[in-house]
Amino acid sequence: MIEQAGSFLGLGRPPILHPLAFLHLCLIALFIAYMPFTHMAHMVLKYFTYHSVRWDDRSVREVPESADRMAGYLAYPVSWSAPHIQGGRTGARWAEVVSKDLKERKVERD
Repeated sequence: MIEQAGSFLGLGRPPILHPLAFLHLCLIALFIAYMPFTHMAHMVLKYFTYHSVRWDDRSVREVPESADRMAGYLAYPVSWSAPHIQGGRTGARWAEVVSKDLKERKVERD
């Protein structure tokens, strides 16, 4: 055990691996290199971002640095069209879409 830890830290010669163990490590390395180019990367990213995206509903007052990020996001242009997004018009900024949505909701409530 100590020899393996020392070889891992570069202090000694690595232990000789069984050919199947070596093949296993090579296949894992290939899979890790290939995964970002597959749909499985979505699963990994979703796993690590789920709680911060789904459950992080702190207000901008609680986390001031998120205000700058949100302002940047709202400045992005809408790059796709759909009937519920500015009547299918692309090129609008997300800030325009959100503000129009809020105005329409306010009119519906009044």
